[in-house]
Amino acid sequence: MKRFNTFLILFLMFVGASFAQTITLSSSTANVNEDGGTATITATASSAVSADLTVQLTYSGTATNGSDYSSAATITISAGNTTGSITLTSSNDTYFEGNEGVTVQITGLSGGSGGETIGSPDKVDITIQDAETISISRDNASVSEDGGTVTFTASVSGGGTVANGDVTVTMSWTGTATAGTDYTGQGDITISNGNSSGTVTLTSSNDTYFEGDETITGTISSLSYGSIGTASASSTIQDAETISISRDNASIAENGGTVTFTASVSGGGTVANGNV
Repeated sequence: MKRFNTFLILFLMFVGASFAQTITLSSSTANVNEDGGTATITATASSAVSADLTVQLTYSGTATNGSDYSSAATITISAGNTTGSITLTSSNDTYFEGNEGVTVQITGLSGGSGGETIGSPDKVDITIQDAETISISRDNASVSEDGGTVTFTASVSGGGTVANGDVTVTMSWTGTATAGTDYTGQGDITISNGNSSGTVTLTSSNDTYFEGDETITGTISSLSYGSIGTASASSTIQDAETISISRDNASIAENGGTVTFTASVSGGGTVANGNV
């Protein structure tokens, strides 16, 4: 009899384990846009629940519930059903903060038959993709070669402000003009936390070379965090040197006199970008 009782207990434990309901969590998407994007969070029971089951949730991550998004604290699986869902909705703002993460996790169960347990997966990760970007622009489309200036501005889209610490805007400077020779002041840009933009001002360097107009292109290579909008802006340095024509003799004799016409670079400069 004792052996039979032991067998019966083990059998009942096996049957109970076989029919134990587990509750798992899933999301309709791993990424949502910041401007009102949604994700459906679903709690799923391994079989229909016998009574209403409340699934308690906690939220963590770099995004904040109630500020960066809104979502309920519980999911209800109604009696006779296997699933219940809620909707997580992102909240748009004007802050440049980079993408932010949300982790939703089951932390408790109540109601139901009382025998339900938390299964796996018990959590989901969602990324809220920041709507704000950083773009580059410039004030002057062209500048004179003799000390003209052009200011390049990195700014947050929509007039927003930086919210997660200073942003380093790494710049590359290209074009037919040469940094350090044809202009100075090039470098990276910093947008300080709480601000909407940062600038760098380039100053053209005068020389005596006839080289034609030259271009400066500033391009955002990378950001310390967040996404790039308009990546490049250009300005033109207008060459100060010109070529003029002159002649030596104002008049010449009819019988074999000569006059020489000379094309020369202004200011005694020299041609620098190939024959003219």
